[in-house]
Amino acid sequence: QVSLGFGLSDGIVISPIIVFLGVALQLVVAGFLVSFLGRLLGGVGRFEDALLAVVWIEFVLGVVRLFSLLVTTALPFMGSAIAMLIGGLYIWLLTHFVIQMHGFTSFVKVFLGIFVSLLIVASVAGVFVQGMISTGMLGG
Repeated sequence: QVSLGFGLSDGIVISPIIVFLGVALQLVVAGFLVSFLGRLLGGVGRFEDALLAVVWIEFVLGVVRLFSLLVTTALPFMGSAIAMLIGGLYIWLLTHFVIQMHGFTSFVKVFLGIFVSLLIVASVAGVFVQGMISTGMLGG
């Protein structure tokens, strides 16, 4: 079981199965968004290709995160910089996958589209979590 503190003394205990299902749901939603938004903007990619791309990117980033764990263990002050580099790598990889999958030609337009989409998704998620906190469903 995984214990997530969220600043509470007793924490919230979550089963590994729930964590797995949450990650799987996140990947499916990301694949759907890549497919749906790409097709909405004139792309030709399919959901299956988008899901495969998102899963492959997460695998690659998982290997990078393992390496970053080793580096930050030895050099803890590098943690924030490495986290930002990993975030940049995610957007860079996703941009190239989306360009290939949907047949787009402009790196800048796809990059900006992904960046804006991530900001919107993060905002909606933040509102959702804040609503859960304010109603007492989550911590605070």
